[in-house]
Amino acid sequence: RWPASVEIVTKDGRHFSTRIDYPKGDPENPLSWEELVQKFDELSSPVLSEDRRNKTISRVRSLETEENISNLTSLLSTF
Repeated sequence: RWPASVEIVTKDGRHFSTRIDYPKGDPENPLSWEELVQKFDELSSPVLSEDRRNKTISRVRSLETEENISNLTSLLSTF
């Protein structure tokens, strides 16, 4: 669990605060498939081509029916 809170105090002394117990991505507040794909694209684009990212996404989406995991791991290798 990774709760987060923030408090803002304005120049005129007003206080605003909020807390979230389950941030986005927590098992209690999971990412949607679309959000997960977007996050993967953002984080992997510096090292993987668009073609490899798309193939990886496709393989992950069908992971339960993959017969050989090496097909997926070879897409993620950057060497």
